[in-house]
Amino acid sequence: MTEDSRYTPYMQASAKLRVHDADCTACQPNEPEQRCESGAGLYERFARLQNVYLQRLKDRT
Repeated sequence: MTEDSRYTPYMQASAKLRVHDADCTACQPNEPEQRCESGAGLYERFARLQNVYLQRLKDRT
């Protein structure tokens, strides 16, 4: 997987999470443990993709 192919899903997950956070009154964006079921799934995907992307950047240096 290229860096760009990791970046796109990471940014898409970020955008989906931000949209959800803007509409969901149950989710607390600054407190990942306080999320609705849907928000928890979106956050987990975002965090996983972010970790993969950032690790890839770190490995390049």
